[in-house]
Amino acid sequence: MDLTIVGIGTASINPAEYVTPQVLQDYLNNIDLLKIVLDKRSSNPDSTTPVTFLDYNIVVGAIKHLSELAKNGTIEADDSVGLINMTMANQLNDIMKSLKAVGISASSDVINIGASAQVKQAGVDAIQQWQGLAGFGVEQFLINAKETFTTYKTQIKTALGVQTIDVQALPSRTLQSLVELEYVKNANELIFGRLESLETALQTTKSIMGTLTLIQTISNQIQISGAQTPFQFPPLTNADIPSATYNALIALYTPSQAEISADPFILLSTRLNTDRFLNTNFFAEKIREIVQLGDHQTFHDYYKVIASAYFSQLFPSAVPITYTGIDLLNAKYTLATQLADLQRLNPGAATSANSLASNLMRVIQDISTHFVQTIPIYGTDPNSPGVPVQVSSYTINLSVNSDPAMILQSLKNWIIDGQDIRLGLNVENEAGAIQDNINAALRTATNLNDTQKENVRRYLFLFEEFYKSAGNILVKLSQILEKISKGIAT
Repeated sequence: MDLTIVGIGTASINPAEYVTPQVLQDYLNNIDLLKIVLDKRSSNPDSTTPVTFLDYNIVVGAIKHLSELAKNGTIEADDSVGLINMTMANQLNDIMKSLKAVGISASSDVINIGASAQVKQAGVDAIQQWQGLAGFGVEQFLINAKETFTTYKTQIKTALGVQTIDVQALPSRTLQSLVELEYVKNANELIFGRLESLETALQTTKSIMGTLTLIQTISNQIQISGAQTPFQFPPLTNADIPSATYNALIALYTPSQAEISADPFILLSTRLNTDRFLNTNFFAEKIREIVQLGDHQTFHDYYKVIASAYFSQLFPSAVPITYTGIDLLNAKYTLATQLADLQRLNPGAATSANSLASNLMRVIQDISTHFVQTIPIYGTDPNSPGVPVQVSSYTINLSVNSDPAMILQSLKNWIIDGQDIRLGLNVENEAGAIQDNINAALRTATNLNDTQKENVRRYLFLFEEFYKSAGNILVKLSQILEKISKGIAT
């Protein structure tokens, strides 16, 4: 809004009762200069310095700065424009009235050092005349202008969105300022306090997701090689039987003595060597005959051996870069720190088995379990003096400074994730458990991140409603005051 100030002209006024610290500082700095010159009056017992034309220049300079501040405001740190408020404008108007009475205004010129003695004396006379008005309210005008302002926090809309800033306002508060500062201040404390904690939680969750993504990237360093020929069971030719299964198949079949007498080559171990030499398919034919004539268990036993060997060609292998193991260990340490941050923000985070904290713990444990080194302890064999034998062992956790070969092997085992265990080996195995835990952690982290973003959106919406309600109240107050003014005028 605009307001006319004596000796200055039209000024731009902040309709709010508060001002920014920069505006207040610029305003009071110039008021201080006026007060210094006023206090040099001869009637002031504390003054021992005579007035000179330089004091006139100080007053004119201060008035020019105050005029610029009143007309155009000051540029804030965020490039916004800060304006004086109505209280400052009224104070400045009173001060300018007193200066106008002695012929000083914002359009007055300073006196050059080379000016005549008559011009300089005219400046001194004007200041002394102004000083003579001190007891007629001028001194009180300056004192009022320097009245102590109180710092409050409020919110403003900028190009960067709604921001919290420190503002200054008189301690003697009006209903308008109560709405502008106290009401919105409550919004700040209730909503922005929550937003601050949400920002920290969002940053923590974002960091966790970044670390999990790195771990997933390392886990993806896996290679698959497929079989070139289709699986055939029962086998039609020897080519359908993986050579790695020969010994296991021979162990499965024990011919009777009568069968051996009737055909010495019935022993598969003997026939195998002959088969290779003659390049026949007797071995495959015999297996097919045994399977077709045998019972369900026989079929299962032979199938498991051949199928396990055949599909081993589809089992994964890991060929990671050596330093990737160090990256994974560092990611584990980072994730442990982030887990501690998460638990500090939410002390009850680990109570649920499916919580993000629990899933992160499982990811950390998976890495720790695989990155260990078994150290054998040797003793002496009493039956073989001088020959060392292993009597026990212990394990140590690998670190980034451990043997690179041990780190690389541990990394490979972690990446393979138990998916290279062959059928029929009677080994307890949870193939893919590591990946399952990574997936669960990523899923819960993403869900938590989405929930936190929604909470931020809701709090921003709530603050916007506070903002609107404060504006509506101020409009109502303006309407009431306008009606009161009209009623008084009539």
